[in-house]
Amino acid sequence: MVKVPALTEDGQNWKIYRAKLLEHTAMKGWLNVLAGKPDEDWEGCNALLHELLHDTIPISIYIQLRRNTAHQAFKHLAKRFRDREPIADPRAKKLATCANEAKCHPSAEAPPSENAATERHAHTEREDLPCTKDLT
Repeated sequence: MVKVPALTEDGQNWKIYRAKLLEHTAMKGWLNVLAGKPDEDWEGCNALLHELLHDTIPISIYIQLRRNTAHQAFKHLAKRFRDREPIADPRAKKLATCANEAKCHPSAEAPPSENAATERHAHTEREDLPCTKDLT
């Protein structure tokens, strides 16, 4: 069983709290409810998630969230602690960079921009992309 730590009022342990909460809810089968997706026993899972939130977040924060669904409460916590993607989409592709630095990074002549990866690969053929591989 995964122990969900108590969330500090200032949210300094938000990332750890979120990771443990997601791991715990996944093990219990409640992750769909926390993500706001319909579930067979939505009301029961929502009630159990609220109990977990009540037991692990400061009462001053919980009072503001108690009338919301567990999904809405979790979204509120994520927004409060500036987490733009609290539940990552597992279907999102993850890319790993290759070891060949010369092909993966732009030359020293051109300074990288914020969208360097997009600019570098925007007009290349699929065969010209040895720097990425699908991890899923």
